[in-house]
Amino acid sequence: MMMKSCCLRLAMTAALMLIAGWNPTAQEAESADNAAAGRDIPLYVLDERGTELSGYRVIVYDSKGETVHSEWLTSDDERKRLSIPAEALTEGARVVVDKHRYAAEWLSGDLSKKDTLRVILRPEGKLKGSLFDAEGKPAADRYVSAYEIDAADKTSVALTDENGGFVIGSLAKGAYRLEIRFDEEAVLLENPERTVNVDYGQTVGPVELHIAKGYPVSGSVIDLETGQPVRATVWVSNQPGISKTPADAEGRYVISNLPAGWHMLQCGAEDENYISAPLDQSAPLGSPGVLQVLVRDAPLEAMDFRLQRGCALECRLLNAEGAALTERKVYLNSENPQISRLVRQRETVTSDDGKFQFKGLPENDDYYFVIQQNGDDSTTQPLQFTTARFSLSREESPKEFTIHLK
Repeated sequence: MMMKSCCLRLAMTAALMLIAGWNPTAQEAESADNAAAGRDIPLYVLDERGTELSGYRVIVYDSKGETVHSEWLTSDDERKRLSIPAEALTEGARVVVDKHRYAAEWLSGDLSKKDTLRVILRPEGKLKGSLFDAEGKPAADRYVSAYEIDAADKTSVALTDENGGFVIGSLAKGAYRLEIRFDEEAVLLENPERTVNVDYGQTVGPVELHIAKGYPVSGSVIDLETGQPVRATVWVSNQPGISKTPADAEGRYVISNLPAGWHMLQCGAEDENYISAPLDQSAPLGSPGVLQVLVRDAPLEAMDFRLQRGCALECRLLNAEGAALTERKVYLNSENPQISRLVRQRETVTSDDGKFQFKGLPENDDYYFVIQQNGDDSTTQPLQFTTARFSLSREESPKEFTIHLK
């Protein structure tokens, strides 16, 4: 059976070896001198027996996941090994080494200060199986992704063939979660929590995956007071595989494929002045911007979010002499349990002039700040200062005041 597969090599395992405690040969020492001179850092790619390998690819990603360097070393390349430009190894950079029939490995950390880099490649693990749609028919041209449980950014992907078959290769030892995508949208499985364990050199399977039958859920995001549409994003917090859905210019949103059962919809407004769910975390039921819906065996409509504008705070943090305190963490909380549940995750950091702000806050009489007084030294417990309680109302928003730490 012909399998169409492609592997996203940014993903795999961290089972690799750096040069700590490694005594370089004379040839390696010469390369290290070149690196120290600000040129290139040599990369040694070995198998488990210590034999240096060729015929591999190296990709360097920066901290944002953008490719900053990519190069192949073919089997007949006279260079014998590759070197990586030191300037490509900025803070947060990652180096991925990929070779056919081997599990991809990656390096991270402060690589620019290394004299040499060393990677051990091991035989790849594979996962084979078949994918079926909600009617039990083979599902062709779907991408099946295997995400390593302990590192979600390490992924391998295969495209199903005309019979729904797939083989995912380049897997390192570990536990993997499977996800299906079609036209860049996630497709729910009947057993979305299923994981598969893979070892080096092992082929696991065949496994059968079945796409769950789903129904569309739609509604609008509007301003509670004016009835005007609000630019926002809607997502299903209990189905992380479903992509976040932006509301259109009229505030309408459609989530196309939800299986039967209870689901938590969350809505986060682009305008931070609205009281809505945070875009980066789940909010409890009863919070603004949260709906619990029951999907049965039909489309679900008119699941509307009505958002209200909240209060804003604009503050400045100073020391006893009146100088700005910078890079201090500030947490917002409340004595009111219902309000505390909504804002306890809110935090910010003071700017260069000691300023910080919060937006989209409910009216309340019992707010307070918890402020970190000293630096974020992991060897000591940060000292904290709790302010007096204060109230917020929309009539006096944005509320401005200065906090002096003594």
